[in-house]
Amino acid sequence: MTRQLEQKLRRWRWASLALAVTTVVSLSWAWRDATSAPAPTPATAAARLVAVGAGPFALRRPLRVPAASLGVSEEQLIAELAATRHPARVIALAERLGVVGGDRSVDALATLLADHRVGVADAAAAAIGSIGTEHAVDVLMDGLGRGSVYLRARLLEALAESGRPRVRGLLMDIAGDPTNALRASAINALARFDDDEVVGFYEGMIDGADATVLANIAYALGTMASEQASAVLMELAGSSDARVRSLALSNLANVDDLDGQARLMELAATADPESASAALMALGRSGAKAAVPLLVEMAHSAPPNVRAAAVNALAEVGGEEAVATLRELLVQGPPQLLHEVTSALVTVGGDEARAALIEAAGMDRLDRTAVVYALQSLDGPDVENALVGVAQRGSLYERQAALQHLIRTGHPDALQIVVNMATAGSRQERNAAVYMLADAPGEEADEVLFQLASAGHGRIRAEALQALANTRLGDPVVTDLLTETLASGREDESRSAAWGLARSGTPEARDALLAAIGGDDPRAAAAAAAVLGQLGNGEEVRASLVRAASNGPEDVRHTALAQLVEIGAEEAVTVAAEMLAGDDVGMIQTAAWSVAQLDSPAAARLLLDATGSDNEEVRAVAVQSLASSRWGEDPGSVDRLAALTRDQGESVRTSAMMALGQVGSERAVDTLADLARSGAPNERATAIAALANTEHRRAADVITAMVHAPEPEVALAAIGATDGLGSEAEDALRLVLLDADASREIRTAAAQQLQQRGSLSAADDALVAELGGSGLDEPMLH
Repeated sequence: MTRQLEQKLRRWRWASLALAVTTVVSLSWAWRDATSAPAPTPATAAARLVAVGAGPFALRRPLRVPAASLGVSEEQLIAELAATRHPARVIALAERLGVVGGDRSVDALATLLADHRVGVADAAAAAIGSIGTEHAVDVLMDGLGRGSVYLRARLLEALAESGRPRVRGLLMDIAGDPTNALRASAINALARFDDDEVVGFYEGMIDGADATVLANIAYALGTMASEQASAVLMELAGSSDARVRSLALSNLANVDDLDGQARLMELAATADPESASAALMALGRSGAKAAVPLLVEMAHSAPPNVRAAAVNALAEVGGEEAVATLRELLVQGPPQLLHEVTSALVTVGGDEARAALIEAAGMDRLDRTAVVYALQSLDGPDVENALVGVAQRGSLYERQAALQHLIRTGHPDALQIVVNMATAGSRQERNAAVYMLADAPGEEADEVLFQLASAGHGRIRAEALQALANTRLGDPVVTDLLTETLASGREDESRSAAWGLARSGTPEARDALLAAIGGDDPRAAAAAAAVLGQLGNGEEVRASLVRAASNGPEDVRHTALAQLVEIGAEEAVTVAAEMLAGDDVGMIQTAAWSVAQLDSPAAARLLLDATGSDNEEVRAVAVQSLASSRWGEDPGSVDRLAALTRDQGESVRTSAMMALGQVGSERAVDTLADLARSGAPNERATAIAALANTEHRRAADVITAMVHAPEPEVALAAIGATDGLGSEAEDALRLVLLDADASREIRTAAAQQLQQRGSLSAADDALVAELGGSGLDEPMLH
């Protein structure tokens, strides 16, 4: 079903693109007709809105398609989503439901918004936003009240994708609130609406905004395609902050008017290097012919990164003077500029640029790798001759770059050169030749590969085995060679042989791997254990992995359990329980982290039970694993973690506090806040660090209060935890800096944080001088 579905989805996406284009054309015709027609009455205006789909908002909504029209069932996809354990498959199903689903899919996807597996919650949020119904918006808005800042930021992006009018108002409210941790995300998400109202909102935020907000606005405007957006970007290009100025210039698409181009040339000639580079690139994108003399001058004499920008801008503008300058730089310019110059010549094109690159291919004094890659963008006998010359006489890297291209294009001389490297070259040349032979067509290349895989040694043999397994998949002769090497080869050769057998998947290959994992050779057993899961989740595979994980050598046990988890075998819980009951620290860690990847009630119970073990190391590892599992935010798990902050073992208490910070729920924040206010200074400092990880608004209140703690260890931890907090943190830090009774260490730490935030004012200079001014440029350690 998957391949057919993907093909249908691709066809649907192309159809959607065509529909969007025709809709835009229709709207433009409607607008043209409206400008030449009499003013419409309210009734005719309403009718016209219905006829064109209610204007721009209708275009913003994601185009939908019924599941039945693609030959799939929404219910079937939802059922498969509920039954699937592998994260990659869950993400793929979520994406499909985002295309074809409705409110039933929204409810199914909503359960994944708290999922801790990498990428799952992101995919669920994006899919709900793509569905974009009012119910979808309700679910996403409800999720804004909990979870990490990262997840809530993804929810804002998904809300913007829905295109609903009430979402616009919500995003504007958040973007206008300096105390909201989601402000930057809201600013960026608003750009999805891409209209003049949003641009006007951004423009209204500029006065009085700090550099971080201005940088976010510049980035957001760069994703919009209106003249008004470009005008505001030009306004931001005059900012006194170098980062804002550079971002604004980098996001300018095209400046057509001469006044604007003159302003860009002025900035290119006078601004800081980063802003000058951005201005030069903007001139290139604008095709500013008047800027060519400036571009030529800066390509020759500016600082290195600015010269690279000037070269790229010359390529965009083009012309005879640009080609002449690039040709001169190709021969006489600095080596670090060579890649930019060769790429620029390809971009410019034409006979002169082509001749310059072919000539450079014959210059031994150049690093010709960049020249070779540039020539690969061209074709013709003269280009092929130049590449053959490099393949015969260049350095190893130059020869490899040229030969890879010549082999792909079927040049008759290329294969013989590679064969000579593989049979008579140095070790480095033979290694390089193996990769190229794998891409080469014909029996001769295949035979050389087989010889290297049979009679070679070490790394060359291992790479030849892998290449041969790819080119002759399932060949009995190759299977025999791989089986023999698995049992008798060196460690790296055995690993390559096992990989090739698993990739082959034939009954003979399967038997060889099963025999190796149960055999007496620990090297072959480890190699087989690492790949056996690729053969599927069959009973024989599971049984072999269970035996290896329970009774095999130490490295085999680790690997076998990881494979059991990878294939979702229920036996993994039993094996992990045995490891947790042992006294091997490495096995205990492997077992705990492995269980956290499983998705079953039995795995959850095992982790919770492990947090009550008599072994302190088991408890500490189980705590960390529980927080990273999908059950970490369950009320029972949070209560257990809270109780463990009073454990007798210091490592368990520390792990429990950091785990609560990772969970970040209301209950977790309450527990950490209490711990930060009382207790031993070192544990209060740990609680503060954990609170900083939650990015919860109430956590910020506790952290800013603790910067005034009388205990130095606590105060320093709180000062270090103010990273990422809002203006309230700056006020608290400034009060510490002003406190003459505070220690020099504490006041210096506060000054460092203010400096890192760009918030040291002129009025603070005297206080910094009083502290000696030393060390303020050093990052604070916390």
